[in-house]
Amino acid sequence: MVSLSPYLSTYQEAKTLKALYKEGDRIAVYASPDSFSDISFHLGRRVIGVGSDHGTLTQELKDADHAQELKTWFPGSGEFVQDFNSRENRLFCLMNPEDLHELEHLGLRQYKVIQDGAGKLLISNEVPAVPNV
Repeated sequence: MVSLSPYLSTYQEAKTLKALYKEGDRIAVYASPDSFSDISFHLGRRVIGVGSDHGTLTQELKDADHAQELKTWFPGSGEFVQDFNSRENRLFCLMNPEDLHELEHLGLRQYKVIQDGAGKLLISNEVPAVPNV
């Protein structure tokens, strides 16, 4: 388990996020909610599921009663990229490293790599300020 845990668990990413999290920040997962399903558990909070794959929630989210929830907690990739780029709120995103190219293709601009390893990439839309020279 010690060898596999970094690849199967999001505990380390959640630990990093807890240290950085401020009120008003949002946390997203760019993958099926089933891929990083333990992140909400480790954080003790709900996360946004980005993309069209809703995993085991697919059938439930088709119910008309969940229309607003679908829009708020399960945005499409394009909507997510616009939100990320707007920098209205600090936004973190956990994904498989190979998925970053897909988001960049959709227009994802400046981002900061927070953590990279064990098949997981954590980024933020908070870009360090350039010092005045």
